[in-house]
Amino acid sequence: MLILGSILGLLLAFYLLAKICEDYFVESLELIARRFRMPHDVAGGATLVAVGSSAPELFTSLIAVHKIGAESIGVGTIIQAGL
Repeated sequence: MLILGSILGLLLAFYLLAKICEDYFVESLELIARRFRMPHDVAGGATLVAVGSSAPELFTSLIAVHKIGAESIGVGTIIQAGL
């Protein structure tokens, strides 16, 4: 029963993530691309999506750099992102 609940929880999490990305993330990227008059190719795959999907790792490593004693967090995010 626990496995079934875990699978249903994962399916719900994936569905909600896809819905939030479709409603907010893609819409905001389109707005930014229009505002800066970027070509569709640059806005779609090359620049904005890559920056948007890597933002959590970027901010985690920036916070770790400025917080004393959290140096391993910054190194971990950089190494994990490279794998």
